[in-house]
Amino acid sequence: MSRVFIAEGVLRLFAMCFSIGAACILGFNKETKMLLVVRTATVKDFLAFWVLTIVLSVAGGYHFLQLCKCIFQARCTVKSIETASSSCKKWEACLSLFFDQILAYVVVATVAVAIQVGLLGISGQDVFQWIKLADKYRKYSMQSAGGIGCALIASASMTLLNIISSHQFFRFYPSDTYTYTS
Repeated sequence: MSRVFIAEGVLRLFAMCFSIGAACILGFNKETKMLLVVRTATVKDFLAFWVLTIVLSVAGGYHFLQLCKCIFQARCTVKSIETASSSCKKWEACLSLFFDQILAYVVVATVAVAIQVGLLGISGQDVFQWIKLADKYRKYSMQSAGGIGCALIASASMTLLNIISSHQFFRFYPSDTYTYTS
């Protein structure tokens, strides 16, 4: 088993665990305060956090399926993997690269939006008369920051997985014009 294959499995495990962990932290986060009325802050109050929770749940499921594929390929005999057609392997690598890139871009974008919403909740916005929600819901804000931190780690591991997926895809297309010597 190659080191690239082991690294892919470990990174998929990290991406799955941190995605699901961040989705759980953000999804189950709730704080109730008595201001003038009883008000509960949940993930559905902030659309960016709700979208991030859904995206991270989908990412966790996708990486679970890809991790199962990695484990299955590791358990199969080497002969059965090598006898599979080359075009089938190319399509598998192409689809894996395609979905890995889409998922990484979507997760990075939603994490960036969630960070922006979180910072807006901390600082407020005088022009729009938006209040500082982080002052009122301190526990909710701290747990949301932890969830976004887990999402950042998950998006970093997904970015590294894009490198491995690109390697798996482009190894089927050797370059005859460029030779690298090291």
